[in-house]
Amino acid sequence: MVEADFSATGTVYASTLIHVSAPNLPNPYHVGYVDLPEGVRIFGHFATADPVPPDCRVRVVAHERPDDQTGPFVRFRFFLDGPSNGRRNENG
Repeated sequence: MVEADFSATGTVYASTLIHVSAPNLPNPYHVGYVDLPEGVRIFGHFATADPVPPDCRVRVVAHERPDDQTGPFVRFRFFLDGPSNGRRNENG
C-alpha cells in the first residue's frame, strides 16, 4: 500500500440512512460513497442528519484512528460544502 494525497472535496455518489445503533454514533446516521476528482471513490460518514442527495458537493476530512489489533486506520467524514448542495453538477 502506498500513501497518497487527495482532494479535500468530492461529489456524493450514493448515501443511505442507518437506523441501527452503533457505538459512538447518533441514531440514525448517514453513510455513503463520495467520488474524488482523482478518480477514487471512498466510503465514510456524513456529518448531517438530513438526507444527502447524489451529486451533492462535500468536504472530506480524514481522521486516523488507532486500532489495537491491526495498527492505525483512516476514517472519512463528509461535510456539506456550501450553497451548491442539492444541485446536480454540470455533467449530471
